[in-house]
Amino acid sequence: MQVVGGSGADHPLGASAFLCSRPNEESHEIALFANPMYAHVAFKVSTLAELRSFHARVLARKLPIKFSFNHGVSFAFYFDDPDGHTIEIYWPTGALESYRQPHAEPLDLTQPDEVLLAQVAHASA
Repeated sequence: MQVVGGSGADHPLGASAFLCSRPNEESHEIALFANPMYAHVAFKVSTLAELRSFHARVLARKLPIKFSFNHGVSFAFYFDDPDGHTIEIYWPTGALESYRQPHAEPLDLTQPDEVLLAQVAHASA
């Protein structure tokens, strides 16, 4: 695996390392955080519509969304499962070369697709 991103101890997330065996296909496959508070399991979906569907299902079950982010390489939202484990659901944007992780901008998944996709198109330009 190659180190494809990371941050130092002075970063708001603390020290981290992002690793990938296929950097031309995925932004990262493993993210390691010094702070255990950021440990989570991530599940990839195939489309923005699928991401929105999962988001709606989580909200319908009255599970609080911890945060939603535009990671540049993906749109993602995070919530805790009933046992308190943090879960990430993400959709890869395809902007692999545009963003080194960690990168996180607030994301409002209630916005129309064209508004969300413009955020990625703008950064890739």
